[in-house]
Amino acid sequence: MKTFRPYEPDQMLLLPPSLSDWVPEDHLARFVGDLVDTMDLSAIEDAYDEERGHPPYNPRMMVKVLLYGYSTGTYSSRKLAARITDHVPMRFLAAGNEPDFRTISDFRKRHEKALSGLFDQVLQIAAEAVSARHDLDRDALVFSYHDDHAADVRLAGDFNQWDMSRDRFTRDSDGLWIARLGTPGPGCYRYKLVVDGRWIDDPGHLLKCPDPYGGFNSLLWVADHPSGDSITRGTDD
Repeated sequence: MKTFRPYEPDQMLLLPPSLSDWVPEDHLARFVGDLVDTMDLSAIEDAYDEERGHPPYNPRMMVKVLLYGYSTGTYSSRKLAARITDHVPMRFLAAGNEPDFRTISDFRKRHEKALSGLFDQVLQIAAEAVSARHDLDRDALVFSYHDDHAADVRLAGDFNQWDMSRDRFTRDSDGLWIARLGTPGPGCYRYKLVVDGRWIDDPGHLLKCPDPYGGFNSLLWVADHPSGDSITRGTDD
């Protein structure tokens, strides 16, 4: 009989585990956490000027949780609260704190203006810093999407004035759809896929931002390479 590796879910650990050990060094959560640690949050912190009542959650922790959630496509307060409970990178950022969805919602409403500026800043820097999901094929961006049942897939975004008639995907025999787009100039671009008339964010691209309709746009950053060529930046899950 084959010998398997030991598996003992109830085994006691000699030392309590550190969540930090379970988050890779190059993970987006670490980047967001380190970045927020360097930010000036006085616009948020100065709003707490009374000693009455229970101490509030640390604003820096709340900002980390919100910005990481937004960057990975989680916007709902209830979903953010759930991820703090069951998602290791989010638990790592919360450092043992567990704000409920009402607390998250109230914090976001109270500091909406300040958070908006921080969110835009983090998204742009994060898009430059992490690995690219899209391929750069000399003078073209290559987008891919897998769907065995789709009959028509198109691309719309800031780079083509949201005109879905301009850039169509082509399908191979395995249900992989490919689109090649001329490399736009450096900048940050929002986009969506249009699958059989349905507008969706790109499921293969982790970095997203809220759209005006309660959903999400995928976010693509094109930066200048030292060689003079443009390179694309996104996130890799």
